[in-house]
Amino acid sequence: MLIAVCTLFSCGGDDPVTDDPIKPEQPENPQDPENPETKTKRIKTLKVNRPSGLFTEDKVAYDNQGRIIQIESHIENSGWFDLPKYDFVTTLTYQDTEVINEITCNGQSYRQILQLNETGYVEKLIYNETEGWDDTFEYWGTGHLKINDSFFTYQYEDGNLVTIADTEGKGTPDLIEPGSIPNKVGISSILLSGEYNTLDYSFLGDSDFDIAVHNSFYLFYSGLYGKPSKNLETSITSGSYSLYYEYELDKDGCPKKIICTELNNGKPIPSNKSEEAFIANIEYWED
Repeated sequence: MLIAVCTLFSCGGDDPVTDDPIKPEQPENPQDPENPETKTKRIKTLKVNRPSGLFTEDKVAYDNQGRIIQIESHIENSGWFDLPKYDFVTTLTYQDTEVINEITCNGQSYRQILQLNETGYVEKLIYNETEGWDDTFEYWGTGHLKINDSFFTYQYEDGNLVTIADTEGKGTPDLIEPGSIPNKVGISSILLSGEYNTLDYSFLGDSDFDIAVHNSFYLFYSGLYGKPSKNLETSITSGSYSLYYEYELDKDGCPKKIICTELNNGKPIPSNKSEEAFIANIEYWED
């Protein structure tokens, strides 16, 4: 198993936050939030540092059409897996109606097949060809994700995701609060979490590994799972627990830092006791 072969991490270091984070309700220089600039910016590196002892650094490469073709990842940990650190490579191969999503680590490869519908969104995800395991997806007419197989339904208001619920109405729905910062890059901070990430598909059936890989974050950012929310999320809440997001923006209004805090009954959980808390730093390529 990859977990046995590629086990990980001790904290890798981002500098501590020295500037006051931008509150979602107070965007930096909101000159015209309804009409963001058309300048193209693509993620070059993503560093996610979790006080729980997990650090990931990704370097992202694109083809001449702006599609992700390779992600080089370095992961360190201080107790999650057997090995203190490892490296792996994710490749995306684009065919007419499919995208092959493959991870290679220590000489072993694991792959998924993403079958696309006529609009280029994932219609079926095959994550175990041998066993025939797959999930299907449906989309609203707006291009936003509607149904994830028989597990989750997604509701939107004014172009923003506001609810993720069990398709059978069981359990407590996840409530998402959109902020006022325009989502110029097309990301979802929720997809950097483990507990609340409903697009998480492990190559191994191990959720801890998924938290490190950030696979669904990049697939969604690539536009394969429909349109992103119009604005960056402020929080996601389920029952008494929630994740709260703050952002620091670059001069173009794109997030260069995401600070995630886990709350219980509205009170912050100490970061070193939370597997969900993180600080993410983003650097961009520019055309």
